[in-house]
Amino acid sequence: LAHGVMDKRKADTADATDATDAADGAATAAAAADASGDAGASAKRARPYDRKEARRLLQETFLVPFSEDFFDLWDLALSMRADRPLDAFSAIDMVLDGPYELLFKDGKVDGNPLLLGRQKFDPPEMLTFMHRKSCPSEHWGLYRDTPQDYAEFVVTTDSHKGGRLTECGDNIFAAIYELAKQAKNDHLADKLARLAKDRGHALSVGKRRKSRAAYAEKSDDKLIVRTFSGVGVMVPYDKANDLGWRPLSLTDKKLRDLFHAISHAKETGKKVDFAQLDELISFANISNDEADYGQALELGQDLFSYSIYFAQDAENLLVPTYKLLGRPEFATIVEAHTPVRKGTHGHGGHGAGHGPGAAGHGHDHGGHGHGGHGHGHDSHSHSHGHDSHPHSHH
Repeated sequence: LAHGVMDKRKADTADATDATDAADGAATAAAAADASGDAGASAKRARPYDRKEARRLLQETFLVPFSEDFFDLWDLALSMRADRPLDAFSAIDMVLDGPYELLFKDGKVDGNPLLLGRQKFDPPEMLTFMHRKSCPSEHWGLYRDTPQDYAEFVVTTDSHKGGRLTECGDNIFAAIYELAKQAKNDHLADKLARLAKDRGHALSVGKRRKSRAAYAEKSDDKLIVRTFSGVGVMVPYDKANDLGWRPLSLTDKKLRDLFHAISHAKETGKKVDFAQLDELISFANISNDEADYGQALELGQDLFSYSIYFAQDAENLLVPTYKLLGRPEFATIVEAHTPVRKGTHGHGGHGAGHGPGAAGHGHDHGGHGHGGHGHGHDSHSHSHGHDSHPHSHH
């Protein structure tokens, strides 16, 4: 399922991996200090780590691969502040977390390490690696379409404002470089630019997302389905036979209105009418039965990003759909994340799914207020938008 546009980058990264995995972490941190203009600053004090072992630990924990820019930034953080590398970028109000915290703590953390750094509206395609120190709800993550892919670009979001994701860099260096420039920290920006050039990381924003969209547009077997998160999701799609995705029966506006009506009724203590949502879920289950997995993924993602109130419905749709798509790692993340998203509220639900492996209609009646602000679509999405297409069955 990993799409072909990533193949060359994967091959290049694999070559780089073979060349760097055996390197000692302290030595690479020293090299990072030298390349960034801080030769000798703190390389001698850098915490030694084995990149090959770190790669194994991270992939086993977070269920996705990590590319070289991730480790090169860790080398830089160690060279800048070996005693507290998570705070290496505190000058621009940034704190490294998630997988970086796992590395710093040698894999020993409280709770489920799979959820380390993950916030309530982070979809499984996003892996948080940094947050703003003065506003921890504002955070940055690596985004990928499948768990077999290396991260395709970096996104940022604020969990207090809902599930809208904004692209902010083609890799970690590009994202932090942009933040350094915004903070007018020329010293850090220059340091990042020197190391990025030395390690071959482009400081671009938007190129990878455009190439992803262009690939899907030209491909005969892939489609980017638009979602409320704003970046869309990639699904297998047989264009010749129109198989892999079908539009929802509601336009985006009507879907948001429905979500708002349900969550608002709950918040105000009014009777909640689930009939229309149950119908949408039933149609999505039928779509899964007929190999149109994109519809269930789209609806599940929209439920996930709109409101915590729909956490259980989102899980019920996403888990079987990810498994059908060959993305069981994402299903595992959703299953671990949902109880945390719901807090202490128990599992509520009614009804049953349709067909084999179908999602049940498990509405959680202990929901929270919605974060449905600023929802929009990926401007590079495939032209099949459900605003203009009626619901149909194959």
